[in-house]
Amino acid sequence: VRDGLLYAVAAATTFASPAVGLALLGHAIIARISLESVSFIEHYGLLRTMGPGQRPVPMGEEHSWDTYRKASSHLAFMLQRHADHHLQGSRWFYRMRMHSGAAELPFGYPVMIPIAFVPPLWRRIIHPILEAHVRVNPGTLQSLR
Repeated sequence: VRDGLLYAVAAATTFASPAVGLALLGHAIIARISLESVSFIEHYGLLRTMGPGQRPVPMGEEHSWDTYRKASSHLAFMLQRHADHHLQGSRWFYRMRMHSGAAELPFGYPVMIPIAFVPPLWRRIIHPILEAHVRVNPGTLQSLR
């Protein structure tokens, strides 16, 4: 927990009420869980190999997961077009593009986040897709063990 969050909760509790402080703390916890869950989902199992000079190869579309579901688009400001974010980090979110070389999630984030919290279900759904992606993009797979 960052000091800034603790100060904000303390200030909200002091100047507003304990309920406001608890609401702020709850919001921060949900935001952090959402952020970490999405980061896990967007990069799961994909690996950048080492290039010349033992430096990772440049980030490509094959190094992240995308999803093209409308719910994810509306809820996450085109976050589901994650490969484009890595390729063109300065591109405005509403101009992000789809990339055919990215691994594609079978569902949007509202479905994938809860699935990520059930590892056997996650592996049963994602590993076959990941293995198919790696057949097309060799060298992009981390260990699935």
